[in-house]
Amino acid sequence: MPLSENHNLQVNHVGGSMAAIASAGDIYVPVPYKGRVIGGGCGISAAVTGAPIVVTVSKVNPAGVTPIGTITIPVTGSGPGSQYGMVLTGSEAACSVEAYESLKFSSAGGTGGGVGNFVAHIRGG
Repeated sequence: MPLSENHNLQVNHVGGSMAAIASAGDIYVPVPYKGRVIGGGCGISAAVTGAPIVVTVSKVNPAGVTPIGTITIPVTGSGPGSQYGMVLTGSEAACSVEAYESLKFSSAGGTGGGVGNFVAHIRGG
């Protein structure tokens, strides 16, 4: 069935690494093109111990910081190479990004987890 209008179905990916996801901290990943965040996730290099680690994903622009999703890394089953998906919590408008805005990945801290490698999937471009 043909679409009623043209749609850009291209999905691009941006990402970055956090040296120690168990330490509370932030990384900022530049977004080089306009689009909408449709998902993302995290891979870890070591097991999480103690309590789950929650990473908040936010859009950052001159208007401020807008939370758009979370990634929860549980204790049970975590280990080197484990991957966890982003749960989008923002509206479609909040998840829309302009070229040269940033995505902020903020770890609340915890124990273990090692290096966290993050990615966001953006439709558009």
